[in-house]
Amino acid sequence: MLKADDRDEERILTANPFVVPQRGWDDRRPLCPWKHAEHNAYYVPVDHTEEAFRDFCNKVGDPATSVNRSTMIVAVGGEGCGKTALLHRCAHWLDAELRSCKIDSVIVDLTDETGLGLASDARLVHWTERLVDRIAIKNVLKSTLQKELSDRKSDPRSALPLLGDLLENIPKVLHVILPGIEFLAEATVLASLARPYLNLYTECTSEDLRRSLRMPGTPGLDSVVELEVGVLSVEDGWVFVQSRLAAAALAATAPTIDEATVRRYMEERIKGRGTTTIRELNLICAAVFADAQGNSRPAIEFSDFSAYYLRNGVL
Repeated sequence: MLKADDRDEERILTANPFVVPQRGWDDRRPLCPWKHAEHNAYYVPVDHTEEAFRDFCNKVGDPATSVNRSTMIVAVGGEGCGKTALLHRCAHWLDAELRSCKIDSVIVDLTDETGLGLASDARLVHWTERLVDRIAIKNVLKSTLQKELSDRKSDPRSALPLLGDLLENIPKVLHVILPGIEFLAEATVLASLARPYLNLYTECTSEDLRRSLRMPGTPGLDSVVELEVGVLSVEDGWVFVQSRLAAAALAATAPTIDEATVRRYMEERIKGRGTTTIRELNLICAAVFADAQGNSRPAIEFSDFSAYYLRNGVL
């Protein structure tokens, strides 16, 4: 049973317009609409994410015929710019479109399988082993085919092409959302392993790799769909805040925040640090709103943003 203090904290968190459903106010996990349908409403057209999503939809074209192409999707941009959330949105959209065409489709999320500390080849083996395990749990393949695939799961260059063949034969489309990559060699190997009915999604922050992806004719990257997101502009700040406030059913006593306050925060933050991201803006807005609500303050002021950074010892 929740104690009184716990109930008060829960009340504050659930009434916070900057807290995404199924998340806490300081939760850094990305939006994931294929797991939580309500997340669809939390995408905001800032930092080029809407353009990137529309670009993906246009490049996919007819979903029913897209299954016959080998495709790897790479979201590029800095840390905290919404790359993983974009990949989840893209996979969710294509999954739904395929199902509407009566084509079976499954999403597997491996973004928590980073394989930190492993060399590139070892990471690929780790991802393949975990992929094979997870599709077994989801009963994607019949047991005899799953056994054949499991016997090869430590050899990605054999297992993934076989998986593509098995999926095409069913037929069933598999969307695999992978952790980020940073090197051209990793991108080239992954692109070579994408198959019809087997779509691979990944992301990168490396400027060198991003340049290679943008360069026409880079060997081995013909099948790559690049989606670029960026940092926030001053104007993006109020677009984001206004969208969150409009989506929330707030009590009349909830703290208010105006455009001038948000704009001043964005101007000062960008001037002082050079950039800011949607992840940072969401975290600080959730924190200052919770603090104002918990202390029964009627409005959020610029000083609340400054106090957050002082309190947390960050610039």
